[in-house]
Amino acid sequence: MKNAIFLLVMILTFSFNSFSQVEKNTWMIGGSAGFNNYHNKASGTNSSLLQINPRLGFFFADNFAVGAVFGINNFGSVKSWSVSPFVRYYLKYLFTELSYGLKRETIGDISDNSSVLKGSIGYAVFLNDNVALEPSLYYSQNFAGGKTYGSNYGIQLGLQIYLNR
Repeated sequence: MKNAIFLLVMILTFSFNSFSQVEKNTWMIGGSAGFNNYHNKASGTNSSLLQINPRLGFFFADNFAVGAVFGINNFGSVKSWSVSPFVRYYLKYLFTELSYGLKRETIGDISDNSSVLKGSIGYAVFLNDNVALEPSLYYSQNFAGGKTYGSNYGIQLGLQIYLNR
């Protein structure tokens, strides 16, 4: 057990010192999977579900990326998809991301269109120069007709590949 802890500390220490900046003109390809708790105000339903979010981004400046994230959910009676442009900023190993996009959701026989504002904060653990694991926490609000439609919060784990780094 002590050897495993020592190895983990060494890996994290090495990643802290070697891979802290993402340079301009780098591409980010990957995605995340997460577990969330969703509350729909319109139907009064609460649900927990697994989501998958493919992501593509480009660093237009050091540590600043823009791109698109796609959401796919299909769990029981809840099915949805979304597409959202995002902006992401890295401060050493911490990152924050803000996205706003469109969502189509079906719960049972009820389908609705909404817009989604999502914020997240996470941590990038670079395994090497080009690959990072990214655990994060997020919160999102869905809006339809100018009103808050539902809220969503959860955790996700991302895997990103950085090209041209």
